Amino acid sequence: MRTEKCVGAALLLAGGVLSGCTVRRELQRQADLLAALADWLFYLEAEISLRLTPLPELLDPEGQAEPLRPFLAKLRRRFADSASFPEAWHAALAALNVPEDAKTALEALGSTLGRYDAACQADSLRLAREKLLAAAENARKEAQTRGALALRLLPALSGALALLLW
Repeated sequence: MRTEKCVGAALLLAGGVLSGCTVRRELQRQADLLAALADWLFYLEAEISLRLTPLPELLDPEGQAEPLRPFLAKLRRRFADSASFPEAWHAALAALNVPEDAKTALEALGSTLGRYDAACQADSLRLAREKLLAAAENARKEAQTRGALALRLLPALSGALALLLW
């Protein structure tokens, strides 16, 4: 009976730690995605305002950061299949796991890209990039907080389980 309690307690402790680590890892992935999106928006801004590159040429996922490739591939595929860039943009955004404020900024950007002059598009890209960078920083801070909390709680939980077992 005592061995079963020890195994059960160890499993509970391991499950709690694993859960905390999973949340932290997901927040870090979210921060990486937001940072990659912000970098890509900077690239778009430069290409649209300086080189006047057509939007379809900027949707190639090759050469972009890993967390961004699935989004760009879906966006490019949807844009090739539909007549409307905003429709393709919103469909690709639906699959992104980003905070609501970042998603709102990206949705607003989708109605601007490809529709207005280069200066207006550059302003919209800059504004969206600032919001994404702020959201990435918030996600990183939250990941650090969750990780530190899990490490601080681990000894306390271990001690509590040891007391319950004896």
